[in-house]
Parts: sequence; C-alpha cells; structure tokens
Amino acid sequence: MRFKEISEDTPSSGSSLGSLFGKGSDIGTFYNPGMDDKLQGIISDIENAAKSGVRIPGRPPMAGPPQSQWDEKFAKYYNKDGTPKAPATGGGKGNVSYVSNFKNRTRNKAINPKLMGILQSASAATGLRVVIFSGGQDPKGRGSRRTGSTRHDNGNAADVYLYDKEGKQLNTRGDDPRVVNFVAACKRAGARGLGAHPGYMGGTGLHVDIIGSSQGGGNMWGAGGTGSPPQRIAQAFATGKGTAVI
Repeated sequence: MRFKEISEDTPSSGSSLGSLFGKGSDIGTFYNPGMDDKLQGIISDIENAAKSGVRIPGRPPMAGPPQSQWDEKFAKYYNKDGTPKAPATGGGKGNVSYVSNFKNRTRNKAINPKLMGILQSASAATGLRVVIFSGGQDPKGRGSRRTGSTRHDNGNAADVYLYDKEGKQLNTRGDDPRVVNFVAACKRAGARGLGAHPGYMGGTGLHVDIIGSSQGGGNMWGAGGTGSPPQRIAQAFATGKGTAVI
C-alpha cells in the first residue's frame, strides 16, 4: 500500500502529529519535554495514525519517563523505518489481503463480504496476517474460470495462508496454538466449513467457508478433502474455543 504523508487530516486525539514531525516531511521537529499536557494525545495519535496507514519518520527524542511510554507505543504499532506494522485492511478489523499474483489464479474473484468479515475478525483476535491465495470463482454453469467443488462459487470460500508478526508462515499440523485460536475465532465469527491437515494444501493452506453442510457436504475435512483435521483444530472449530498461547 502507499503510505499517507502527515497532513492536516491525520487522525488526531487532541495533539498534532503534523506539528510534531512536520507536515509532508521526513524530518521531524524535536518534541518539547515541557509539553507534558500533550503527551497522552501524541501517544494516542500513534495508534490512530498506524490504523490509517500513516507513515511517520520515527520517534522524536524526549527526556525523562515519557520516553519509555513513547517507545512502547511506537514499537507496538510501527517498524523502525516508520512504516506501520501490518497495516490493517477493512477499517482496522484485521490484516487480510490477497496474494500478490491473485489475478492470475483460477479462483481470482473477491470473496463474499461476510466471509471477509469473518477472516478480518479472526485476524484481529489473534494478531495473525491472513493472505488469501484462492478466492471466489465462476458459479457452476455460468463461466469456465473455476475448479473443484461449488464451495468457492460466488466467493463463499477462501483458501488462506497465516503469518505471524515476524512474517513466519504457520502450518496446519495442529500443534500451533495460534492456528488453533484462529480457527476458533473463525467459528465464533460465523464460519461454517473448514479444511486443514498436514496432507492438505501443502500443510500450510487453510480452507474457510460460509457453506458448511448446506450443499450436502461436511463441515470439516482433512487430507485429500476427506477425513478430519488434526484433533485440536477440529475441536476448536467444533466448539469455537481456542487454547492458551505459551
């Protein structure tokens, strides 16, 4: 995405990032340690700006205890180069995107907004980045750009990869509590169908849909589209309950 420059309409909760860093500039002004009454507003601005995809040049130098407060908030929402960490899509409801070559995929149509909301909700709940690599397809009998079952018709299903905050791709073996919690969050948000297994989509792909058993199929499956997902994943989808992350 293209990051916004700091401007007059930069989200603010009482202070101004523009006055702090300088509008449209990579060179910020020093923060005056005496402006303590604005500190909390500035800290709130960091969060608001990150959610809106605003790029800031870095933290300003501050003296005394306020420095640690700035550092903590800055590190939570921004990388060292001033770019927001995992800029959120869908109004801050989670970090969900399509794979870079999505338009060249067979299932290259946008997913149903309801399903997108489910993925965004699960992403927000777990902090995982979701990348859709297989989306909607032409409905059966009304187009040739399709493959497999009808679950993906009209964007009612998505196959996704999950990444943690460090950019590591997660697997579907069932031994990662973060994946288990993502599956549980999908179920709580309204997902009706799930496919996951070490022998399914390379052991890293996860199928989520809003079809479930309404078309005659099952609501969970594993390797080769049959059987069951690993026990912990299956239990999470059945109950909507996750597990502790240690």
